Amino acid sequence: MTGIVDLHHTGEWSLLDPLPPEQLASGQPELRGVELFSAQENGLSVGLWSATPFVAASGPYPVDEFMILLEGTLIIRLRDGRSETLRAGDSFFIPKGLDCTWDQPETVRKIYVIFENGVVEPSATFPLKVDPEAGLT
Repeated sequence: MTGIVDLHHTGEWSLLDPLPPEQLASGQPELRGVELFSAQENGLSVGLWSATPFVAASGPYPVDEFMILLEGTLIIRLRDGRSETLRAGDSFFIPKGLDCTWDQPETVRKIYVIFENGVVEPSATFPLKVDPEAGLT
């Protein structure tokens, strides 16, 4: 594919396979999504994802992922007790290997950019939230 990927998808979102039980701490989420771009040879994918409430089992995040929340609230919790609450409109990045819990108290819809071939150890110790009000230095 060449050209710009349009992230305004107005069609149906496919029902996705359920999360394996060992990946869940609570909830039985219904997952939906649509992949808009994939370069599997590079481990890159872009798309839309939605899920009803759930809490994932704590563990290392499996991929490098940049996200923009379109709807809902998400809490990323670290083992040391720190947490970051993200809401619709927030943009953020979770590095591969970050040991965290994905706590989603309500339905979330997001745009995602996943890079599966990222580093094994996280380069950051916390999700990086994009602040559009911050100045560039």
